[in-house]
Amino acid sequence: MSPVVVTRSRYAEQKPLVVALLWIGAILAILGLWIPNWVRALDGDEALLGFALFRTPVVTYAGAIILWLGCVLGVRGMGKHGRYVFWLGICAITAAIISWILALVGVLPSAILLLVGIAAFLATLFIYWTLDKVEEIILDKVVGRVKRVVLVLDFVGIILGAIAVVVGLSSISYMLSLTYATVVVYTATWIIACIGIYRYQTEKRLAGEFTVPPEEQVW
Repeated sequence: MSPVVVTRSRYAEQKPLVVALLWIGAILAILGLWIPNWVRALDGDEALLGFALFRTPVVTYAGAIILWLGCVLGVRGMGKHGRYVFWLGICAITAAIISWILALVGVLPSAILLLVGIAAFLATLFIYWTLDKVEEIILDKVVGRVKRVVLVLDFVGIILGAIAVVVGLSSISYMLSLTYATVVVYTATWIIACIGIYRYQTEKRLAGEFTVPPEEQVW
């Protein structure tokens, strides 16, 4: 029997950085949904420090970008997963930038909310595809369940957000209530996704060596 050649992969070497980016990004993204209270600013309350940008979840956007960088670094070169994560992140960032512009211009709250919702939906999709690849690599059933819950909640969140946008055309108070419900859904979604980050962090194979490096595997 020929000996198994064990190769240390660049994915193992960069794992500490990936884990740090994922945790920092996830924590900021979750906290930013609530602090500062951008939802009340949509109703005409003065935004934090008087800046119109805080009519959007700016802290969440910053956290999501850091999280995206961690996901991109983690699945870079891994076929469709790498491409999906990269382009979904680009689209999410684009939606976030447009929401900032709308907030600066001072358009209807429902229009701003629409772009915020699209950004959150796309960001959660790149988290889903990252979890999908992690499950494929480490064969972890827990990660598999987490990714499915994340996907379902993502669609629940975007549906609630869409309803809030439509309702906001006629009733700001109902829009705010539905927006808070949407925020709760995405808070739960991203907290659950953190289980996947923990499983990735504690997986010994990804912390050490691969018998076949990911860049040589067929995805």
